[in-house]
Amino acid sequence: MLQTKSRQVNAGRITTIFVVVVLLGIIAVILNGVPSVRLGPYLRIGFGWIPNRLMDFLFGPAAGAAFGAVMNGVTYAVRPEGPFFPGFILSAVTASLICGMNTLRAFAPLRKKYFR
Repeated sequence: MLQTKSRQVNAGRITTIFVVVVLLGIIAVILNGVPSVRLGPYLRIGFGWIPNRLMDFLFGPAAGAAFGAVMNGVTYAVRPEGPFFPGFILSAVTASLICGMNTLRAFAPLRKKYFR
């Protein structure tokens, strides 16, 4: 009986995490394309970094790095602008690792309260 109950709690936690990750992914795709401001042919200012940083804050640097790499590929597949450059994936992973490492301790209570 106790094992069944713990499995249900674990399944509920995994479902919550999955829903949050999918919602952040959808928000990232929307924010990378719609509200961006183009300044000339080579400069674009967007807000697609916000869901990536939220992912770093909530789930840590490793999950944030994986999310950043996947979202970089997905947003390019949805709305390609120019040739694909793999260095941008490395840039997204590095930014997520740096941001996630710097905020790892600050957001630990929030992670424990909602996602553990």
